[in-house]
Parts: sequence; C-alpha cells; structure tokens
Amino acid sequence: MVLCSLTWTLFTHAQTSRLPLGTWQLHVPNHRAKAVAETPSSVYVATEDGFFRYLKEDNSLQTLSRTDGFSDINLNTLTFDSATSTLVVAYENTNLDLLTNGKVHNLTELLRKPMPGAKAIYHLYTHNKKAYLSTSFGLVVVDLVKREIKDTYSNLGAQGEAVQVYASTVLNDSVYIASSEGVMGANLNNANLLDYRSWRRFGSAQGLPFGLSSEATKTIVAFGDAVYVGINEEGIFRFNGVSWNKASFSTQDDQFRAMETNGRRLVITGAQEVVEVSSSGQASRMVQPLFQDLRMAIPARSGGLWAASYERGLVQVTSAGAIALVPNGPAYVDVFGVYAEPGLFTVLGGGYSQGYLQRSSVAGFYQYQNGQWNSYGFASGGQFPGNARDLVMARRNPVNGKLYIASYGSGLLEWGGLDQVKLYNNTNSPLLSAINASDRDFIRVPGLAIDPAGSVWVTNRNQLPNAAGLYELKVDGTWKSHPFNGYSLGSGLDKVVVDDSGYKWVTISTNGTDAGMIVYDDVTEKYKYIGGVGQGGLPGKQVFSLAVDLQGEIWAGTNNGVAVFSSTPDIFTSTYAGAYLPIYERRPLLQGQIIRSIAVDGGNRKWIGTDTGLWLFNETGEEMIHNFTTRNSPLPSDRIRDISVEPSTGEVLIGTEGGIAVYRGTATRTETVNKNCLQVFPNPVRVGFSGNIGISGVPNNGWVKITDAAGFLVFEGKSAGGTFAWHGRDYNGRKAKPGVYLVLASSGDGAQTCMTKIAIQ
Repeated sequence: MVLCSLTWTLFTHAQTSRLPLGTWQLHVPNHRAKAVAETPSSVYVATEDGFFRYLKEDNSLQTLSRTDGFSDINLNTLTFDSATSTLVVAYENTNLDLLTNGKVHNLTELLRKPMPGAKAIYHLYTHNKKAYLSTSFGLVVVDLVKREIKDTYSNLGAQGEAVQVYASTVLNDSVYIASSEGVMGANLNNANLLDYRSWRRFGSAQGLPFGLSSEATKTIVAFGDAVYVGINEEGIFRFNGVSWNKASFSTQDDQFRAMETNGRRLVITGAQEVVEVSSSGQASRMVQPLFQDLRMAIPARSGGLWAASYERGLVQVTSAGAIALVPNGPAYVDVFGVYAEPGLFTVLGGGYSQGYLQRSSVAGFYQYQNGQWNSYGFASGGQFPGNARDLVMARRNPVNGKLYIASYGSGLLEWGGLDQVKLYNNTNSPLLSAINASDRDFIRVPGLAIDPAGSVWVTNRNQLPNAAGLYELKVDGTWKSHPFNGYSLGSGLDKVVVDDSGYKWVTISTNGTDAGMIVYDDVTEKYKYIGGVGQGGLPGKQVFSLAVDLQGEIWAGTNNGVAVFSSTPDIFTSTYAGAYLPIYERRPLLQGQIIRSIAVDGGNRKWIGTDTGLWLFNETGEEMIHNFTTRNSPLPSDRIRDISVEPSTGEVLIGTEGGIAVYRGTATRTETVNKNCLQVFPNPVRVGFSGNIGISGVPNNGWVKITDAAGFLVFEGKSAGGTFAWHGRDYNGRKAKPGVYLVLASSGDGAQTCMTKIAIQ
C-alpha cells in the first residue's frame, strides 16, 4: 500500500533580505547540530532548530525548510541511501520525508498512526534499498523503491511487551537491534518476525555484561564480518556470530553517541572525541577543539570526517585540520519580542514567565540587516552591560535615533552601538527595584513606548505599595514619574502604547486580581481604569497586547479575544461608550483565544498572534484574510510571541516559540500624508447633532473624501476655499452611524494632502 506520498520540487535559493510577495523566510540558529548525512553533492545537517546543507561544488551553505518543499519542522535524524540515491529525513513527530532526484516524497503513516505514549524515531539505517527506522515502539522497515512501509516489528519484549529500539544494523541474513531490553537479533528469512519469539536475545551467557539498564545499549553497527555494539560505561563488544567479546578500542569514557560506517571505515562518536577504525582493525582516537558535544560523526566520502556538534554546527575534518560550517543566523532560538523598521529587524531573546518571574536569560538581542544576523549580549564586549538580562522589547526614538531596549531585571538600555550603550537603573533614574534600593538585578521594565516628541515611556513593575509604575525619559535626559494618584496597583504594570491623542494606554499585570488596563493623560494627570462589563467592556480582563491602528483606534488583545477603543476626549468621563468588539463569523473576534500580539500593516489590516497560529484580518476585524499555522505554512511554531510589520516593504516579522519567521505581506505604507492638519468642529459629534460639521485647513478649493472604518466612501465634495461643510449624511441622505470616519483632503493637483478623523458617538 502506498502511503501518503506527496511530491514537491526542491528549490535552491540563497537567503535574501527582500522576499517576493506572499512568500516566507525562516531565521533560526543552526549551530546545534545533531545528525549529518552525506550525498555525492551535499552534506545535510539536522539541527535542533533547523535544517541546512553544505554544497560541495561551491562551498556554500543553504538553509532548508518547508519553503523548499520539505513537509515538516523539527528534524530528529537523517541518513542517505546510496543504492536508491535517497535522503531519508525523520522528524520529531515521526513524519518522514524521502528526497530523491530533487523531489520530496512525504510518508505520513507513522505520524497519523495513533498509539499510547510518545512516538519518536531514534535512528536510521539503510540496507538493500530499505530503510530501518529504530523507534520508540519498535523497528519499522521502509521500502525506498516503492516508498512505502513494508514491515513494523513491535512488542518484541521477552513477554511480547513493547520495547524501545534505539538503533539497528544488518549483517548477512540477520538484523540486529540495540533496545531497551538489550541486544536482539533475528534472521531476515524468518517468515514471522512479528512474533517476539522469533528474536534471539543476547545477554551475559553470550558474553555481554550482566545487569544492564534500559538506557545502556543505544548504538549498534555491522562492520566487516562482525557486529559491534556500544554499551555505555562498559565499552564496545564484538559479535563473531557465536559470542560477544570486548573490543580493543573504545572512547575514553566508554560513552557512545553514534556508530556509523561506510564499509571501509568505522566511526565511533563520543561527546568530545571520535574513534576511527580501519578495515584492518587499526583504531585511532581524534580530539579537536571543535568537537564540542558531538551527536554524530560519519566518514567522509573523500576521506576525513563530517561531525554534528551541538555547540559548533557542522564540523569538517580533513588532513589540513577541522573547520566549523554554520549558516548565518541568530545566536539563539529564543524570541520574546520583535521590532521591524526599514532595513533592520531586532529580535529580543529574553522574557519572563506567565507569573512574571525573571528567566535570567543571557540571549541578549539579535539584529538582521543587509542579509546578515549579528547578535549582542554581555559577551559582546564594548560597553554592553554585564548584568543585562531578559531583554524583552525594543523601540526606535525618532528624535534622537537611539534604540531603546527594555530589560526585565536590569532597567532600560539606550543603544547606539557597542560603544554607545547607556543603562538606566536605580542609580541614575527613578526606576525601582522589586527587592530593595541597593539591588541592581530586579529592576523590571516589561514595556516601553515612544511618543512623537521623543519621550520614552516605560513601565516599571516594582510592586511596591503606592509607588509609580510609569516613567518618562525626556529627550533632554531628565526623568519624570507618573503615579496614578489614588490607584494602589500602579506599580504592577506591563505593556504601554501612546495613541494619536497622546494618551497612554497601560496594561495591568495579567496574573493579578485587578487585571485590565489604564488610560492616562499626562497633561491633565487624569486616568481611567478599564475592565470588564460596566468598566469599559473588555471581553477578558487579562490584556496581553496593545496596538494603535492607522485611524488612531486602540486594539487590545485579551485572554478572550479582541476589543477596540476610540481615543476621544470624553474617555475620562462616564459617558464614554467603552469597547466595541469586532464580529467575525457571528462571534466576537477570536473569542476564547489568548491574543499574544497585534500588529497593524500599511493597509490598516490587523495581524494577530495567538497560541494556535497567526491571523490576518481586514481593517475592521470582520473579514479573515489568512490563518497561518504549522500545518499550512513554514511557521516554526503555532505559539506566536510577537509580531511587527515593516511598513515600507510589508514584511511581517513574526516571533514564535520555535524561532523567527518573515512573511512578505501585500500592504505597505507611504508617508506622504500630513496627519491632523485639518480642524474638525464639533469633534466628537454627538449622535443627536443636526448641524453641519465643519472641516477647515483644506487646501484651497480642494477635494474632501470621507470614508468609514472599512474604507468605503461615505461622502465627498469640493471645499469652499479652505473649509468643507458636511451634513453628517451619506450619498443616500442617511445619517452616518456611530463610529470613526477618516477625512482625506487634497489639492486639485494632489500635491498637498491632509488627513484627520471624525468620531460620531
């Protein structure tokens, strides 16, 4: 029976910083290598976070993913079968790819097969055009010509119980396995290998050590006329067809990561060393500085070795020495925050737990520019603060050009490069430690925002009674505290954004009893608490994300979907209408989901990240455009941490639990329109208002277009001089419904443009 055999064309392309519309690019570290396989033209490497190959012809490196036709993420191991020219790729979820002649054939039977407990493929071995898969549930044989599963041998225990098979090999007419019950073997000509009684068990009576643990025997290989098994803490044992005897060679500590052969040489992998055995039985031990946490080494076709190092990536060993080969990428897979700006992506690798506990991450931050990643942390030297941990958010100040980075533990970093770094903490700012005044390691800044004047607004989660939790760093370098007088939980804040009216929207810690958010006007020092029903209308009181869209509306992502707020002067009064909930498919938008991130693209569309994937909705949130998951896209994880859109290119920078992805969107923004150069009176407009709404500041005798939030034209006309009067109705004479309307004005030749908003309440 042919299983699911999906065929894709394998594309070859180099990483670029600009993507075609609608395409993806993954950015993950590739230094944590765990398996390697060599073909005539390439060396393929499976890593903890990705997949890449080394092209021998031009000595280049190419990262690989679903964008190249492979069917899954998170590789576990791989091998190459010369007889069928097939690269066999096994994924952590037991999905299987067969790459032959540039085409990927996907076999999903193991993935789809339900079984108790975890499923895993530990080792791959090929013989006689078949692949032997050593798995957590037995030995699986795949016919590489027919591309189908031929046999599955499970329940091989002494009483017919399930065993873990860690590795397998074939010598002559017999197959041998290293398993959780030790070494077993069976004749391939036996008609019923499904019967556990057809398998021979080797133990102390045959010369193997007595009393081995279930984890002791994980490597086995046929080499020459014998079978060799590596038994951790005991050594290597050789089977001559009758009995087992201890071999004369081993690793220094009798620990074995892998044993691989090409028929002429046997390569035994230890954690920090490789032992090579020739066909004549001569053994040599190899140690290199690059042999750091080795997972697998194989003999190279042209001599030497290829090794997978969990610290240094792919290591090539020749007579000239050893070199490490790793594609450029971020230093770590950890992502907590992302920030996209023209020509530069910044990714923050720190974070904190759901309960706001520090992780003490030293991942620092990574920046992608001109096709290259550079990573910065305490080991970078320069003026980088040695105690800077848990970097979580970054924003560029448009006034002084500096990048500001929030640290959940060290305070606020002002970054102008390695030699232009300033750390604000409780020694040079009013920021407070959550421990005491002399502490420098618990100055928690979870959020920051920058207003048009260049003031940096930061939240400081100090949890001190009646202490301020919102602070302002002005362009002149002075600080100002902004306590919410009369509100006792102002020191337990999280995210902050600044809207078009200059109001600060600040979320309250999501693990507190008084979750929600606060709107604050620093000019009047007024603030308002927004909570659930009767307190502003949040669908869920836990607010995880905030975004201000292109019409000035504030989108709040909660533990129960999305809420949208208008920013109007009456927000601090009892007459404020509160949130409205976008309706999608007759339900509040993403009801029941935790909204981890919201980003706005150049078309005012909303990119929304959840624990179940990435969504794109139209500007009102009422129409879904895309829903990307790991099942239908190259996303490295469905758990989205943060999203940021580069407005000039439409590239969407996505931080996930499994790494970084970039999607080239179709919406861009061109900053040629002057905002708020029009004056509207009255504004907001009360529903019962029956007079004309005056719009002044229009270019002389210019045209005015009024659209609703969805972008549909409501009314247009020509101004009288510099003022336009609107009766508050559409073309059909119907009164405009409550909501926010966009006003666009332009001169007759289009050289002058202005934009503002009208709120009807």
